[in-house]
Amino acid sequence: MTSEMAQRVWARIDRYKAGDTDAITGQDALGEVHALVRSMEIDAVNAVAWLYWHRAEAFGDTERGRGEREQAEQLFWLVYQSDPDKVPASLRAVLQERRVARQDRMVNASPAPYGRQSAELLEDVARANADAQAYVARGDHAALDSALTRLQRWRDQLAPGDPARIYLDMSVGGGALTMYERSGDPELLKKAVPHLREGLARLSDDHDTRPSAMNAVAMALLHQYLDGANPSGFDDLMTAVPEVGRIMRMLDRARESEDIPAAIAEVVAAARAEVGAAGRPKDIVDVRTEIGAAGRTEIGAAGRAEDVGAARPENVVDVDVDVDGAEGGAVGRAEEVANVRAEDVGAARARTDTGPQGGSDRDLAILGLGTALLAQFEATHDDTALEEAIGLLGEVSPAVAASGQVSAMRGFLSAALAEHRSDPDLVHQGLEQYAEGVRDINPGHPEYLPFAITHVRSLLAAYAVTGDLARLDQAIAEARDVLGRLPADSAIRPAAMILLANALGDRNDHLGDRVALAEAVRLLTQCLEQPESRFWVRYEVLQNLATKLIAAGQGDKAAVLARKALRELPQGHAARFITTVTLAQALSVVTRPGAAGEAVAILRAAVAGATGHEFAYASNALALALLRQGGGPRAYDEAIVVLQRAAAAGEQLDRGINVGLLGQVRYERARDAWNGDVRRNDDVRPNGDIRRKDDVRPNGGVRRNDDDVRLNGDDVRLNGDDVRRNGELALAAAEIRASLTYQKSPPQLVTAQTALGWIAADLGDWDGACAEFEVAIRTLPQVTPLRLARADRESRLTMMRGFAADAAACALEADRPRQAVQFLERARGLLLAQALGIDSGLDELRAVNPDAATRLAALRDRMNAPGTSTEAMRKLAEQWDVLAAETGWRSDVDDLPFSTSEGPLIYVNLSRYRCAAIAVTEGGLEVVPLSASAYAEAHDHAARLDAADPETIALARRWLWDAIAAPVLDRLGFGPRTDDVAAWPRVWWCPTAVLTGLPLHAAGDDDRPGNSVGDRVVSSYAPTARALAHARARRRSAPMTGENLFVAAMSATPDARPLRGAAAEKDWLKGRFPGAHVLFNEQVTYDRVVAALPGRTIAHFACHAVADRRAPSASRILFDDHETRPMTLPRLAALRLPAPALAYLSMCESLRPAEGLEDEAAHLAAGFLMAGFPQVVATMWEVEDAFSAGLATRFYTLIADQDLAVVSVAHALHQAVRDTAAELDAAPHVWAPFIHVGA
Repeated sequence: MTSEMAQRVWARIDRYKAGDTDAITGQDALGEVHALVRSMEIDAVNAVAWLYWHRAEAFGDTERGRGEREQAEQLFWLVYQSDPDKVPASLRAVLQERRVARQDRMVNASPAPYGRQSAELLEDVARANADAQAYVARGDHAALDSALTRLQRWRDQLAPGDPARIYLDMSVGGGALTMYERSGDPELLKKAVPHLREGLARLSDDHDTRPSAMNAVAMALLHQYLDGANPSGFDDLMTAVPEVGRIMRMLDRARESEDIPAAIAEVVAAARAEVGAAGRPKDIVDVRTEIGAAGRTEIGAAGRAEDVGAARPENVVDVDVDVDGAEGGAVGRAEEVANVRAEDVGAARARTDTGPQGGSDRDLAILGLGTALLAQFEATHDDTALEEAIGLLGEVSPAVAASGQVSAMRGFLSAALAEHRSDPDLVHQGLEQYAEGVRDINPGHPEYLPFAITHVRSLLAAYAVTGDLARLDQAIAEARDVLGRLPADSAIRPAAMILLANALGDRNDHLGDRVALAEAVRLLTQCLEQPESRFWVRYEVLQNLATKLIAAGQGDKAAVLARKALRELPQGHAARFITTVTLAQALSVVTRPGAAGEAVAILRAAVAGATGHEFAYASNALALALLRQGGGPRAYDEAIVVLQRAAAAGEQLDRGINVGLLGQVRYERARDAWNGDVRRNDDVRPNGDIRRKDDVRPNGGVRRNDDDVRLNGDDVRLNGDDVRRNGELALAAAEIRASLTYQKSPPQLVTAQTALGWIAADLGDWDGACAEFEVAIRTLPQVTPLRLARADRESRLTMMRGFAADAAACALEADRPRQAVQFLERARGLLLAQALGIDSGLDELRAVNPDAATRLAALRDRMNAPGTSTEAMRKLAEQWDVLAAETGWRSDVDDLPFSTSEGPLIYVNLSRYRCAAIAVTEGGLEVVPLSASAYAEAHDHAARLDAADPETIALARRWLWDAIAAPVLDRLGFGPRTDDVAAWPRVWWCPTAVLTGLPLHAAGDDDRPGNSVGDRVVSSYAPTARALAHARARRRSAPMTGENLFVAAMSATPDARPLRGAAAEKDWLKGRFPGAHVLFNEQVTYDRVVAALPGRTIAHFACHAVADRRAPSASRILFDDHETRPMTLPRLAALRLPAPALAYLSMCESLRPAEGLEDEAAHLAAGFLMAGFPQVVATMWEVEDAFSAGLATRFYTLIADQDLAVVSVAHALHQAVRDTAAELDAAPHVWAPFIHVGA
């Protein structure tokens, strides 16, 4: 690669010699010189030197030409020491004089002639120089090592006071440092430091080699400090090299000052003054040391002290707030700091303009100005400062740029500018520049690690702009790699831990990855537990840990940490602002009385005293706190005013986010003000027909004139309200749509698109609502990627509550019943669809490519395995995507054939926009209008339903019959039956949202014979049509015999009440079906059950179960070892049984919907479907022991010795429930919980 680039440079020179001056003077002519110089290959350096030589010739005797000539001479000096014949003849004599002068200085430094010894010394020095050039030219490690050995021998022979020892110490130390920087061998660094320090200590202040010696010592000590080899290395550096140490000490103090921006501005001004006054040439090592010092400060800030949104501590202004709740004043300091920095930038710019073009003084002036400009941006958020800094860094000389730091710095600045402007193109440009700066640094070299940390920050900036999850995953992987390479006592290890924790926090924000969030909390907690003397590190750990705990819902702990940070921060310290906002954010999620009010008071004070980005950020936090406080008209009004002001302030990303929140709040206010309905309840008849206004009669009779007047007045008021409401809704929609560019994570996009769908529906634009909901539904799979643990996917889907029902209702209003069904299938049961879709797709793939199917199945099992880490899950998902693409595998089950010959599938969908049932029959789709009041009434019954209260069950059953079941069954022609149950028709109920917890199969009015679902049809349930199609496809021949039966019974369970009926069930089944595999009480363990299930097709469980409605992944069956090895829902769903046929769950609450996940079939019964069982007998609430035992006996008697692929399990259960209820005279709340799910 290097030789190819060198050939291109020579080609340019040939074109110049042929008369094409632009070939070497154009800006693109220097495109590859940095990489060539960094290679340190003599042929490559020679090509670049000749390029600059001819550029000097082309520019002539001008300032630009003289600068080009100086660059050429610096590079030719390297070439001359290796091969003098390659240097221009006119320059060769000059360089020869320079070499002789250096040798003379060394000889003259000796106290007396050494005779033969002196000659031998000079001979060995000459040989050592040759060996060193061989190392530079060819990387000949042995040659340089030999040279250092000879010089070390001479150094040890000379007396301690001999001046020649200075030269030898610097030569041995410098050579060892050079070898270390290429190899990373710590022994070489250990050898270099004492030689360099002794040589520097003996050099006079005015010695012409002191700058190089000083910076060599600085670099060596800085390496030791960063590598963790010498924890006191930084203090040693300050002592040994006070010229560098003073600036670095000032930077450290600045980070602990009350006004960080102003303090750093003073440091920049002092450093610039030293650069301006230096007036002496400095070599590459000088520049690297100064960049290294700035880089150390940058590394120290690697862990950004962020909040739930995004903010950096160096960007804040002071807000003086009493953390105990009292409001305080707020004073902004940004304007003062901006003025100070403006003066600094002006002075630095003047020095840059007067510096020699291409000279080393100009390089240093550029770096100083770049630092000042960066500081100015941080104080004022004026991105023109960043633009100027990036442009200036492009003008440094190749010798300086060859170190790579300048390109890396330009890349980082470009990434910062891209984040500020939300510019994706600039992001890619910055990352490319950074890659150019570090591509020649060996990742195994310690010098690589600080660069790698900055690269992680650049990747996170890129992610913030693009929302590209690949960038975030790359940042996490690189941060892990850096952390793995750093010694435990490395000075930059805490910063790396903070950075990784922040990246993991971003992953949680994007994906809802609670595993990543938990890891972030662990990392920061480890940092907090370690002794740390640096104030700013302790502060960043406290601040970042508080934000992660807020994300984890642990507001109390976060508030404690934020208060601790505030106590440690001096009054007036700039970082108090961000920490104060964090404290308020923590309090806003605390449930104790008064906490929300305290949060609002703190944030009001913060907003009152902030400007720019800080004002925008605090305003966002205040609006959210007002809503969490309980909402209401006053809260909505204040939030809207605050966000309207914030939307015009801050950075572009700030404005985008606040505009989106403004639209959401405006919509919430409009919805609440108009009761959230597009039409009033009294405008809809029970049969679903919209009543025309001219049908309204005040007293049910003929309208009188005064009634006309009153109604017309009502119409005027209603029209005025409509105008105001529609205007608010339209404005909210415009604001939300304007923010879509800034919504990076899938949940944010779905939330925004869903709000747009609701607004369109509230405006009566049904087609528009369908279009918006379609976009949201297409994004839903990104909300629950397989790389997330099941619990995390569940958590994210809680945000989608009611979304599918509203989308389907809008489709019905738009007269699109087929689209309504598609919405209900694609926006519900996502977790179930992922599992079932994968299995169905694998079955199809196995028929044509069994090897690929086996490999995909193995990946699926590893992804579903409990305890799989976030990083492992990400890698497995990537492998899955690659293999799936190679094989053409697809998991979409929308196209699976669905037959209705066995009976209709009936969706029951209740929404504030429309209530209806959609029956999928052999004749097509049948839409059955339902009462508009059913939506509110269903919520009321679900809230009051109590299995222990027979009255609430009776009320729910009667309402379900009158409002839903009767209209549906009447429309489908299902009347009362008196013949044999085996001949009765079947229906599959597919309820949505809140209806999933109500017993549609048991709906009825016991006072009117024949008016119940149980008197007309045999009911089954299906979570979705896809789940039903999958279950039917898996039906296999399975005779109901003992050889196929597995029984697990627990009459005594640790920490649970006894189940005497379980023993009775077990005994009866064991006697009726000889050969059954039976486990009882202490035999029923997780491992034994998992081992037994694959060998049997029918599984009967008589035991306790726990339905965790708030965390459904924690739902579990209680075996004897449930306290240590619980059979949880994810573990159950991960089972892959070869040929299961029926699971009978004689346990409580095996089909109880989870709160917020009613449409997700997040219950144990669905777990058995995912494990492969096509049919499941389940329960909706707690069951009585005696009834359960009697029901099991009757059920198995009806299906004994029959093939479950032929006999109707649903009919058998229906008959068994009727017979058992009649025999025991059981009330409906006793027999109603038993249901059939599946095929």
